[in-house]
Amino acid sequence: GVDLSKAKAWLVYDHATPVIHASYNIKSVTDNTTGSLTAKFAIPFKGSELANGSTYLVTGMSGRNGDGQLNYAGQAVEPDQMTIVSFRASASDALIDTYVSLAWFGELENE
Repeated sequence: GVDLSKAKAWLVYDHATPVIHASYNIKSVTDNTTGSLTAKFAIPFKGSELANGSTYLVTGMSGRNGDGQLNYAGQAVEPDQMTIVSFRASASDALIDTYVSLAWFGELENE
């Protein structure tokens, strides 16, 4: 069977530069706007949006200290790419965080 306990893609990305510091199964990253990126997978996942029975999910953190949050609700979620918005809450207001670490789990098209 398919091993769902291992990350099938991961990304360490800095919006400020913009630079991919490390990745696996990531074909490219598009820096859409402040705090928003689209990651394209080299090998796509099976399925599409969660509401339509997606077979993958993303987990991760935003911020060099892991104090940020990620949001992909209402963003593009497709078998070959996902758009994510990252932000960090401060004492005074919400700040866009430039550094994100992401890991995707699920079933790839070739599995």
